[in-house]
Amino acid sequence: MIFTLMNKAKQTLPAMDYLQVFKLDKVSSNGSFLQCLTHTQEIPPFEETVFLVLPEDQIITTKIFVIDDGDHHTFLLASEY
Repeated sequence: MIFTLMNKAKQTLPAMDYLQVFKLDKVSSNGSFLQCLTHTQEIPPFEETVFLVLPEDQIITTKIFVIDDGDHHTFLLASEY
């Protein structure tokens, strides 16, 4: 899903920041829980949020940083950055 969001952003933005941020949260909607995934970057400003239907025990709450140097993608949890 993260690569799908990054590829979509590459197609719509004039430029991609080298640092992409993905925030994963658990949200409640109509008595059930959803995985909320928010993709952001600073320059140029960009934010997109998608919601996924997952079993409650599979929903993750964390932040992932993706560093894109053009040749490689490095994924880091917020605790590792």
